[in-house]
Amino acid sequence: MKSSDVIPKEEQDHFWSVVRQCIRRFHARCASSALAKATRLRKKINGMAVEQMELFYHAEPFDVACNLAGKTLDVKDHLDEYLEIRDADPRHE
Repeated sequence: MKSSDVIPKEEQDHFWSVVRQCIRRFHARCASSALAKATRLRKKINGMAVEQMELFYHAEPFDVACNLAGKTLDVKDHLDEYLEIRDADPRHE
């Protein structure tokens, strides 16, 4: 994995944890295929140039989960749940 001074590994791990939790919570019907896609996407992102990788991590995990599930949801309809997931302390995941 390439190293980023802007996005440390712990933050990358938290990002993907939030993506996976969003898939399970908001896209349960297609969770197994979307979780597999998330694993493949993470490997692809890790192989990118550092600048591209850093740009990717500016996306919201909720939106990444929706893209992987192939179903766009409006974050406003799930905001409280999403913020609870996103803002949880990553040390307790």
